[in-house]
Amino acid sequence: GLSAQSGLFDSCPRRSGGLLHHQAQRITPTLLLAFLKPSAHMLARRYPRQTEKLLRFLATDYLLSVESLLAASSGASGAEERAALAVLSSWLKETREALRCGRLKPPADAVEMPDFLIPDDTREAGEGGG
Repeated sequence: GLSAQSGLFDSCPRRSGGLLHHQAQRITPTLLLAFLKPSAHMLARRYPRQTEKLLRFLATDYLLSVESLLAASSGASGAEERAALAVLSSWLKETREALRCGRLKPPADAVEMPDFLIPDDTREAGEGGG
């Protein structure tokens, strides 16, 4: 649950903010969506104001910088990145609206992570090789 992972989520605004201080790269939309899609609902629950500010910044200023970066690549070059940008832009629009209406939920494909994982028994892993 969230309680066992609170250390991770305590540092999320700082980590995501750090990412946004770097110049946008062609892969940025893919990385942002991979980070935000499974975690936005948890971030919004724990940091509601900061999450709204982050999503607003991404949907406006940051997407514009990525768009200008990708505009330089034409034709087939950059097609995947432009598609990822379109997906991120759509997701941001839907997610910001859901956040405003108080109906931001985990993604349908989200899997609840256990509080901890029992490590594999590796005591016999080194035997028999010799």
